[in-house]
Amino acid sequence: MKLFKFTLMSIVGFFVLSGCAGNFKSIDPQIIKYKNGTTFEDLPLAYEYDILEKTSNKKYTRKAYEANINLVAVRLTNNTDSSLSVNDDITFYHGNVPIDPMSPVIIQNKIKQIPTGYLFYLLFTSLQLVTEDGGSFPVGWVLGPVLTAGNLLTSIGSNKKLLQDLYAFSFIDKTIPPNQTVYGIIGLSNMGYSPIRAKLVQK
Repeated sequence: MKLFKFTLMSIVGFFVLSGCAGNFKSIDPQIIKYKNGTTFEDLPLAYEYDILEKTSNKKYTRKAYEANINLVAVRLTNNTDSSLSVNDDITFYHGNVPIDPMSPVIIQNKIKQIPTGYLFYLLFTSLQLVTEDGGSFPVGWVLGPVLTAGNLLTSIGSNKKLLQDLYAFSFIDKTIPPNQTVYGIIGLSNMGYSPIRAKLVQK
């Protein structure tokens, strides 16, 4: 009986620890340590791949891997004498391939946690804990709803914080004043780890 209870609690513990929703940690590109960089046409750019992993967002790192998405932190400086619109005046390149920054909504939709996926915790509602005297205690009445509600709220809140960071550091519609530095996040889709650079649009 003790072995059965130990096994049962081990199974429950495994599902709880491995399947819980992940809390989101900020992916603010201003706090990233940059080790890679390129300079082209007065646009020095520093970048770091895998910022979800480097900011310990394990759940979102796995989701991004499954979706073939890599979030890249970017520090871009405008060393020209004019304000530059990222939309109109600058093109980002991955290697020699021009890229358009993915919208925050598209990125979030591809890597977000699915709150309804945590409804399976309601299965624990029927769990009974057998006592030493042969009786039982309906521990699942508390465990199931609490685990379900906790994971639902955590996943919804984390997805919201992710989207907030993606919007805050999106390069879309961003203008860079002369001799100023801006930070942002670029989402790449299954493109490897080629150097990233920024180039002025020829008009």
